[in-house]
Amino acid sequence: MHKNQILLMLLIYFVGQLNLFFLPSNLSAQKTDQQVSVLREIVRNMVKLPGGSFIMGDDLGQPHEKPARRVTVGPFLISKYEVTQGQYERIMGHNPSYFKGNSKHPVEMVTWHDCKEFVRKLNKLEGKELFRLPTEKEWEYACRAGTTTFFSFGTVHGYEVKPLGEYAWHQGNSGNKTHPVGQRKPNPWGLFDMHGNVWEWCEDSEGYSEDIVAIIRGGAYNEYAAQLESARRSGLDAKMRKTNVGLRLVRTIP
Repeated sequence: MHKNQILLMLLIYFVGQLNLFFLPSNLSAQKTDQQVSVLREIVRNMVKLPGGSFIMGDDLGQPHEKPARRVTVGPFLISKYEVTQGQYERIMGHNPSYFKGNSKHPVEMVTWHDCKEFVRKLNKLEGKELFRLPTEKEWEYACRAGTTTFFSFGTVHGYEVKPLGEYAWHQGNSGNKTHPVGQRKPNPWGLFDMHGNVWEWCEDSEGYSEDIVAIIRGGAYNEYAAQLESARRSGLDAKMRKTNVGLRLVRTIP
């Protein structure tokens, strides 16, 4: 073999080794930039809620929603929107959702454990333990937004599609699919999709075996109106994945 050919082959080999050495680092840096962008986006779209007391539950509701009782929560931050597919994918590296095609749709097909891992990665990225799922008290406090009616926008007589459809994606108007977050009207505290689109996992599971069942709140695109009420709660196996269950984040105020 000619000497120049040998030198060329050696050069190609060493260039290849350099690419293998540097490429993962570059990809890692790019990935981190995308994740930091998601982190900032989530923080930017959070609403600070003052602490306070409210009537939680419903004496006219399901047995596990009774009794109506006064509870108190401290101040906290909560996301205006449900976590989107785009946000979840950039943090976790994949999109498990069934209704793909628009990164602004809420992520679904996530277990309670998946959500906890998402939260863990956000906190690791920031270097603080501030993000988490909402407690049930926090979730209902945020959903009611100071109201005492079935829905945060008032009581819907007979559960007509209107005005419920102005505030929520549900069985009557969703076309049996999720929709981009923030398209319906917000509740009085500026939070979108607290009623409908996808159910949202909560941190705690009062009244259920915590190692098996976690609580979901808010109803979903394929549920009838009563399932979207502020007090409505349901238990789900923490390992279950469903096309109508996602998450919303809260953030502890340091």
